[in-house]
Amino acid sequence: LILLIIAWGALAFGAVCDWARWPLIVACAVAGAWGLTREQVSRERRGVNGPILLGLVLVTLAVAVQLVPLESRTIRRLSPATHEFLKQYDLLYALPTVGNVDPKGSTSSRNDASASILVSGSVSHPLSINPPQTWVGLACFLGLGLMLIGLARGIGGRDLRLLAPGIVFLGVLLSMTGIVQKALWAGKVYGFWEPVNKGVVAFGPFINRNHFAGWMLMA
Repeated sequence: LILLIIAWGALAFGAVCDWARWPLIVACAVAGAWGLTREQVSRERRGVNGPILLGLVLVTLAVAVQLVPLESRTIRRLSPATHEFLKQYDLLYALPTVGNVDPKGSTSSRNDASASILVSGSVSHPLSINPPQTWVGLACFLGLGLMLIGLARGIGGRDLRLLAPGIVFLGVLLSMTGIVQKALWAGKVYGFWEPVNKGVVAFGPFINRNHFAGWMLMA
């Protein structure tokens, strides 16, 4: 199961598309739950790694806080850069902002963000500049985090003796795929998948060769 998950994440074009990403997240969560609930022999019994679990919880909370809707005035106070970005790229957020005036009533520079006022009621927006993508990132983090905690507890020595050669074999398979595809490159991954960006030369299943290198280094 673990080898299939790792292979899917790599061979399905790095699992960057929704049809590949969401099954991967679910599979990671299932593998993690299996590791947490798996019965172990006494000499291999391990508890959940507390410090790693604490770290995962803290990062989850840090991401979740950025998804809480806040009034634009609060966003401007907490994160002026986010406020300025949303004013330029989010029409619904920018509409209530009508101008820049100073407290004495005289017109001030339009570049002075601290003097902008809202006249049609404050709009709400999370601190995240792209909440849907932040939700996706949080889901990935939770799925992979659960897999990390679960497998750290549930995998034993016998499992590792099977898993390690399997990862090596998968690495060799990806290497051969990249080498052959490089020699026969005709603009399509696996001979049928055309990247969105024209002119790129993919290496193996990854559109970005640096992603291939990063995966291979971890393997």
